[in-house]
Amino acid sequence: MDAEHTPTPRHERIGSKYEIVRVADRGPGTVLYEARNVRTDRQVHIELLVVGAEDDADARRRFLREAKLAAHLTHGNIINVYDMGETGSGSLYVVQERVDGESLSRYLRRVGPLPLSEAADIVLSLMDALSAAHAAGIIHGSVTTEQVRLVELNSLRRIPKLLDLGLAWQLGREGITRLTVGVRPDGGPPLVAPELLKHDRVTDPRVDVWGICAVLFHCLTGRLPFDATSPRRLSRQLLTEDAPLVSSVRSGIHSRVDAYLAKGLAREPADRFVDMREASIELRSIVEEIGDSTVEWEERPTDTWRAAPRASRDAAPSEPIRYGVLVPGQVRDSDGIATALREAIGRPCDVVGYSGYSELVDAIGEGEVDLACLPPVAYVRSQLGGGALLLLGVERAGRLGYASALLGRTGVVDTIEQVRGKRAAWVDKWSAAGYLAPRAALVERGIDPDRELASQGFLGSYDAVLEALTDGTAHVGAAYCSVGAKGHLARSAWSKDHPVTVLAVRGPIPGEVICGRPDLDVKLAMRTVRGLTDPKRGERLREVLGVSRFLMTDPKAYESLTDAF
Repeated sequence: MDAEHTPTPRHERIGSKYEIVRVADRGPGTVLYEARNVRTDRQVHIELLVVGAEDDADARRRFLREAKLAAHLTHGNIINVYDMGETGSGSLYVVQERVDGESLSRYLRRVGPLPLSEAADIVLSLMDALSAAHAAGIIHGSVTTEQVRLVELNSLRRIPKLLDLGLAWQLGREGITRLTVGVRPDGGPPLVAPELLKHDRVTDPRVDVWGICAVLFHCLTGRLPFDATSPRRLSRQLLTEDAPLVSSVRSGIHSRVDAYLAKGLAREPADRFVDMREASIELRSIVEEIGDSTVEWEERPTDTWRAAPRASRDAAPSEPIRYGVLVPGQVRDSDGIATALREAIGRPCDVVGYSGYSELVDAIGEGEVDLACLPPVAYVRSQLGGGALLLLGVERAGRLGYASALLGRTGVVDTIEQVRGKRAAWVDKWSAAGYLAPRAALVERGIDPDRELASQGFLGSYDAVLEALTDGTAHVGAAYCSVGAKGHLARSAWSKDHPVTVLAVRGPIPGEVICGRPDLDVKLAMRTVRGLTDPKRGERLREVLGVSRFLMTDPKAYESLTDAF
């Protein structure tokens, strides 16, 4: 069935729970819908891939397998994949996070070439996202400015998000996604790495190194490195010509930038950076050495770092920044935290302790502290009260998020439908995996936990919940777990000795966040983000807090927890 003739009446459903709102976009073989999850009322995008039974069965299986990999990948600069499936007519579909914002290509057409600082800010975030994808075995295959959306993070900041991750090479070279068969805004053919013109299937992640360097070239010059408008001419350029030097297109470009992009855009993958990490390290080094020739990027609000829309209060440079922590949970070395924050941000810092998360949430919302690290539920509660400003996500032990397993006592509750009328034990109201996420899983299945469970109690820990399930004082509970790239349980709070059955797994649950008070000054927000994400300046703080890294994250990742309230 041709995508141009796909029926799209309003309120028609895809699957059992997604109601079409309108057609957002069309492409050869694809239709993009705005849709609504009728069970949770979440707004989503659904990309319907219109394929027939004659299509390669292996390719279809590969698409579903790799889309599943993408669904388990959580990153603040990647569009989240929520669900996938196949319609009765054989069309595959992927349910994705709905994001509103300007594409990077349109932004560049509007504002022109960017300073190195702003271009690097965008590209380094995307490199981090692609590194995470490569680690999970996913290659994008066609990274362009059309595939990057600038999304509102908060009142001060927009972040780049990569579209269609994991969908580029699932159905072969001719493809069926907008990504592989679409045209550029100027009407020309899509820009791809040279090796994609020579092979039906590319498994070398350096194809994305080429793509992200083409994005950097576009950001710095306002034009593509290869801009032929006919497919034949563009193919000839890509296969036989070197990319032009940036300095030949725009004056004032440092020789290190020329050398960097010449390597990243090399025709042969072996001549490029070894991987995305090496490309990222070298770009950071260039920015640290030369910065911008016109202004100091550390203090320059750009269109991605904007001036605060309302009056904001910044501590005087000599006044300490106040960092709120939970006592005793987050404080092992308050002096060490203060010293590490000073190294990262370049300002004196005081550590202020609070006895509970409710007090800490109130403190950040009312401006008693400037910064705090909040667990996911505390952050969501702060948002419901109009509170904290999200700055960065926190990754521990190499993982940004985790998952929740809804558990039943084996032999009593073996399916999710059997939870009705049973006793439930949760951890506490501040627990994402032990309370909010499993409740959301029940609601998604049409079960109201407040009305249909016999009772609900809070036991304070995962161990206590598992003990209650073991001795039969509770029939339903929840615990944390982690899910591997292929969808299997990689780690869990319970063992084979616990008589529990997994009823549902909900995740990934986003992790902790570094937040600022609502009226945090834009310059302090910028200093905090840049300092904590800097590999050198943020090193001691990561060590003191037991953090793998700080990275940009999207508030929309927390919508599922908000829905659970």
